[in-house]
Amino acid sequence: MTDAFLDARRLLKGPWQAFERDVARLLICNGFQDVRVVGGSGDRGADVLGRKNGELWVIQCKFTTNGFAAAAAVDEVAEAGRLDRPLPVNVHVVEICGECNNGFSAHEEYFAAFLGATMSGSVEPVPEMFESARRALFGNSKLAAEISRSAETYVDEDGVQRLIWRPELERLEKVVVKNARGHAHYELGQPCFGQPEHVLLQPLITAPEEWITEFLLVDHGNAWPEVGSRLLQRLYSGEDMAAGWIIVQPGVYVFTVFENDGIVVRSIIREYLLTEVRWS
Repeated sequence: MTDAFLDARRLLKGPWQAFERDVARLLICNGFQDVRVVGGSGDRGADVLGRKNGELWVIQCKFTTNGFAAAAAVDEVAEAGRLDRPLPVNVHVVEICGECNNGFSAHEEYFAAFLGATMSGSVEPVPEMFESARRALFGNSKLAAEISRSAETYVDEDGVQRLIWRPELERLEKVVVKNARGHAHYELGQPCFGQPEHVLLQPLITAPEEWITEFLLVDHGNAWPEVGSRLLQRLYSGEDMAAGWIIVQPGVYVFTVFENDGIVVRSIIREYLLTEVRWS
């Protein structure tokens, strides 16, 4: 870098708006296209966008003059990819370690793309598909081909041809467990570093009705969470809650956290995928 473009003096001068513009210029100089600065109040993770080699990059910028930026808020970027825009004001930000956060972007892209393909019945990024899935499939032809190969056709007992998708379950589980850890920490103040005892991913359409009824039933019981925890405040005020579930974005993402011989985190994603993670 040269003094005419970026140097320590320029970066330290700030303010944060100038820092975001400097990052955008750096992307352009490194061959990115369609670079846009979108940061501001309510951006929830996406400060600068850029496209390179068919992939969309979402970049979060942190400007500080008194030390390192906290590891908090890095997780917003993943949420920005999974939720619909405009993002809700109650998107969660949790403190995480760098090692925990790094390496998940490919899994999260796969998660969104696979979910979009199974819900629409195709890897074609059609307008009806939700935004993050459409963006992933449009910008990553290799991923689209990979998911397409996981689809199989069969004829049911009525002679109707059906389509079934076989995911790389481990990749989906990594994303679900990462979200569950964040929810447990944010709502209960409980860090769940170890591997969970139980991880479940269940498409709603194939779930037995009695099982769905039991899954939806949330009983926080008489054992209220720790004093000062976010969940205790929610239970007292009813903020963003319905029948024990926390509503992040209606029809897109809801979840619940409770303690029952351990910590249990359940979520409903796009009214299609039901998940449960349990730590004993």
